[in-house]
Amino acid sequence: MDKAEYEADQILEKLIGFKITEAIYSSETESFGFKAIKGKKQYIVWVDRDPEGNGCGHLNIEESK
Repeated sequence: MDKAEYEADQILEKLIGFKITEAIYSSETESFGFKAIKGKKQYIVWVDRDPEGNGCGHLNIEESK
């Protein structure tokens, strides 16, 4: 399994069945993303270049409280 397939599996595992409810932007980090919800579970998803947050291309999925 290559890196792209691994990333896709991680995204599907966490986000399948979720509904995107809001676009978000952080002026502090100049990052953008979205909120996703399913039942009582909500994620904040940032679109980054890589896992270190260097730009666009990788989804950083955080559980929202």
